Amino acid sequence: MHIAYIISTDISVPSGILKKIESKIKYWKKFGYTVSVISLQSSSMVSLIEGGIILSKKKEEKFILNKFLNKFIIAKKLKKCLDEINPDIIYIRFISGSPTLVPILTKYAPYIVEINTNDIEEFKSGKTSRYIINLLTRNYLLKNAKAFVSVSHELMSNDVFTKFKKDFIVIGNGYDFKNVINKKQFFNDNLKFIFIGTPNQPWHGTDKILMLADNLKQHEFHIVGPTKNDLNNNIKIGDNVIFHGYCNSSYLEELIPQCDIGISTLALHRNNMEEASPLKSREYLAYGLPIIIGYYDTDLLPSFQYALNIGNYENNIIDNISEIDKFISFCSSINPSKVIATSEKYLDYEAKEKVRIDFISQYLKKS
Repeated sequence: MHIAYIISTDISVPSGILKKIESKIKYWKKFGYTVSVISLQSSSMVSLIEGGIILSKKKEEKFILNKFLNKFIIAKKLKKCLDEINPDIIYIRFISGSPTLVPILTKYAPYIVEINTNDIEEFKSGKTSRYIINLLTRNYLLKNAKAFVSVSHELMSNDVFTKFKKDFIVIGNGYDFKNVINKKQFFNDNLKFIFIGTPNQPWHGTDKILMLADNLKQHEFHIVGPTKNDLNNNIKIGDNVIFHGYCNSSYLEELIPQCDIGISTLALHRNNMEEASPLKSREYLAYGLPIIIGYYDTDLLPSFQYALNIGNYENNIIDNISEIDKFISFCSSINPSKVIATSEKYLDYEAKEKVRIDFISQYLKKS
């Protein structure tokens, strides 16, 4: 089986999404399938994914007409690419505003769409033009898909997706536990917190982390991704907060095990969502760090003792300072290897990707 994995993600620069894609295709190939990763646009024409195909170099277009013209050019390049590789199935990470792609996709093979977010709600906080274009074009992409693969049950119960009446499977994000070498060995006497995020994503709750740091001045807080310049000037930043900015994988491999508690998404309510399976929460656990979360996790039962869920609402930090203190005390007494072993049962990529590939295989092009 030859899978064409089509994305609008930039595969020329490191990112969390890139890591997810690399982990997927690693196991798909291990299971015996051929995979061609195709990026519609990237910052450069050099792919960080071995064998990755980049159709176009990103450029900022000021005029809407030029943007649409660019989409037609990319569609033409995609047609030529699919002509050459002749896939048996096409797997797409949801692509916004590209109706020109649908006739091409349906010509070559059945396609399945991966759903990672409620695109309608997410785009509300961005440019109005992008939000409107997505509303006008999303139905065409989704109604012609053979099936959906979703990261959460919540998304698949939302009428913005249920109205298409598609077969679907829910597979929360995982992590490649076997790929972690520098695992945590012990907890520091004075625990250190770490948050890995992306600038200008309100639902990550970076402002809440700073609030927590202000209430726990005796502990260090390491923030990766967002910098001081990305934050509201009115937010108080204590001396116990250390900003690392963007960090490559090698830097994170050293930093994460030096910390003790990972902080995941804390403000998903700002995106009108309740359920998630963020990559960062899996990454923390794979290194041996217990986590603090503010959402219902797709894979982790409420009884999972290495995750403290403080609820998904605006005042979840202030209302749960005492619970967080208790969790800190608990974390001081556990063995990181137990965190890793227990988490791997639920979150390791290999088992998840076997389920995904079995689902995809049902929709192969009929020869």
